[in-house]
Amino acid sequence: MTATEFRTDETTLGWRATLLLLIYGCSLYLINLGDARVLTHHEVFFAEPAREMLLSGEWLMTPYGGMIINHKPPLTYWVIAAAMTLFQSSAEWVIRLPFVLATVGLGLLMAHLGAHWFGRRIAILTGLIQLTAFYTLMQGRLAESDILLTFFVAAAMVLFAEGALPGPTGEVSNDRWRRPLFFLMTALAFMTKGPIAIIFIGGGCGLTILLTRQWRSMRFFISPLGWLFMAAFVVGWPLAAYLKDPNVIADWKRHNLDRFAGKFGEPGGHRPFAFYFYVVPLLLMPWTPFLAYGLWASLREKIARKPQSLFLWSWALVGILFLSLSDWKHKHYCIPVLPPLSVLMAYGVERCFFDPKRWRLPVIATISLLLIGEGVGIAIVSMLKPEILAAVALLATALVAGASLAVVADKRSSTWWSLGAIFGATWVVAALVQSVMMPHFDSYRDQTILAHEINKRLPDGRTVHMVDLRENQISFYLRWPIHRTDDADLFCSDRVAASTEDLYVVGPRSLGAKMAEVADVQTLTECATLRRIMSEEDRLTLYRVTPTVAQIGSHETPSAR
Repeated sequence: MTATEFRTDETTLGWRATLLLLIYGCSLYLINLGDARVLTHHEVFFAEPAREMLLSGEWLMTPYGGMIINHKPPLTYWVIAAAMTLFQSSAEWVIRLPFVLATVGLGLLMAHLGAHWFGRRIAILTGLIQLTAFYTLMQGRLAESDILLTFFVAAAMVLFAEGALPGPTGEVSNDRWRRPLFFLMTALAFMTKGPIAIIFIGGGCGLTILLTRQWRSMRFFISPLGWLFMAAFVVGWPLAAYLKDPNVIADWKRHNLDRFAGKFGEPGGHRPFAFYFYVVPLLLMPWTPFLAYGLWASLREKIARKPQSLFLWSWALVGILFLSLSDWKHKHYCIPVLPPLSVLMAYGVERCFFDPKRWRLPVIATISLLLIGEGVGIAIVSMLKPEILAAVALLATALVAGASLAVVADKRSSTWWSLGAIFGATWVVAALVQSVMMPHFDSYRDQTILAHEINKRLPDGRTVHMVDLRENQISFYLRWPIHRTDDADLFCSDRVAASTEDLYVVGPRSLGAKMAEVADVQTLTECATLRRIMSEEDRLTLYRVTPTVAQIGSHETPSAR
């Protein structure tokens, strides 16, 4: 590949670049998609309601174990249910596939924006950086709402950028089809994770207009069809949900306003104000240094105050600042506002590699540093996880080989070959981590094995009672029907004490003693291991609860006696 193949003056992505990004992204994210890890707790949080929607026909609200939960809007559940219906399967790869497609689509979206404003060279770098940033690799293969939300937010923002801001020629596009699509993407983002999506999109667009003083850009929001989309989803679905169950208002308040104010009532999410300011650089790795270089280059070349740069920074900073005001913080919350930084990092990479005056690190020094890092990494991992030492050594070898090829190519002024070696090594490392190393960190596999054993032990058609487990990962792998009860004392006093037949119960080990006070309890099997945050009292256990003779007698009718 030569520099002339992807000239900087070409403002469309082109079919070759599109194909390159498609092959790179699909091969990276589809490899070993279902076999490397079972579904995590957070994935089951979306997959189990999708399964129950298909079984019950309840599409408006969110069923989980026979209960209704109203944590999030239903689009993510609908997407998973659609995939399960299309493939007639509930395999892990089927459930994760829509989110991989959203991840690859996100890379293409950002590459398209990069081409529109900065040319094809930066577009390709943008797409590759987007696909290989740590936060994308972290979330891109998980069946969770975050990457889906990121795709819809990015789609809305790209439509706004191309339809409301000046293009490469200084003119604003007259293609009005972007307007209703913008509102549709915004509505779908809302249906994915609620009001935060509108804050990300509206805040980014509003600050862009304010900073650029492109007041005519406000005409972009004049779209009757677009506002109809917003009314249908942003007003229509909440209204329908409220009419069906007025309690949703309290649930939405708890999961939105109470989270923001620090009144959520659950441990684990309280973080300082500056949390995202040190987490974001980590999430952007390994490309973080190029963000600083890109900012410096944009200031030097006097493009930092142009509408394109102001739009990218507005998109990122509004969301980060708003999330920083919230008491409840997690690293994945900020993902929807990170894609614009891929364009800025690509600008830094382009200026770093294609500027003839750049500083080149000597070959020997580069390889020496990599070898030192390799040795330290292998030593650490060999102490923590000796069983994956060979995989770590292979990973480190790929890094050294890629870096060596990159430096040699750079010395010979083969810039595209140098970048190819870097992104090739990145692909190999990411693929090895996902396919070889991650299975050794799969802390949910033994719970899944327990679920399969429970399914074999239970008579056909018998209900599995999940008690004191809330939205536990094991629920998705248990054969339906399942019935969830979060209050162990209530289950013992009402269900166990009143039962006249055997009950099959999955719960923590501590549940057994409580049930034994009112019935005969037999432990049938239990999970082989404990997850890191669990104690022995939390070990997942299958019980058979048999009513006592006194219980059966107390429920006999007088005629039976």
